[in-house]
Amino acid sequence: MRDLQKHADDLATYLARSGADFVARRLEYADRRTRAQLVLDADLPGSGLPPVSRAMVRESYELQDGSWRQVAYRYELLDREMDGRRAFHLHHPEDFLRRFLVLVHEHCERPIGTARCDHFAGGPIRDSREGIRRILVAWTDGFDCRALTCLEPRRAPIARMDAVESS
Repeated sequence: MRDLQKHADDLATYLARSGADFVARRLEYADRRTRAQLVLDADLPGSGLPPVSRAMVRESYELQDGSWRQVAYRYELLDREMDGRRAFHLHHPEDFLRRFLVLVHEHCERPIGTARCDHFAGGPIRDSREGIRRILVAWTDGFDCRALTCLEPRRAPIARMDAVESS
């Protein structure tokens, strides 16, 4: 991709068409403009209504041979009304490949902060609009975490020593 600013503007327009109100919208550069991160945070339903959900987009890029190449993404929905979180991630691909033989993963929580699994198997999102579409569909149609394939079961909380000694 040659024009990262045009891409950022296109995605912001796409998300805004859902009626979202932006809380954060920026394109940040680092390392002498060889790395960049797109940040879009928007409240839903937007249009001045009380926010019940937040859509969050993070895309990371590296400049390679004069073109921007996407190296990571996070597309997330935090739905306070439904008390759920749905997320699609690509980050630390070498670690996920070594640990789970996958490059991408998903998160699903109902209620927020409660999940039977730390990471669920996911398919790659090859188009930024598709990532946004997935979180908007989760917001409008709801979602069910039970059908997802668990990569890493949630670790049980560590028992407190005083509770163990008294039993």
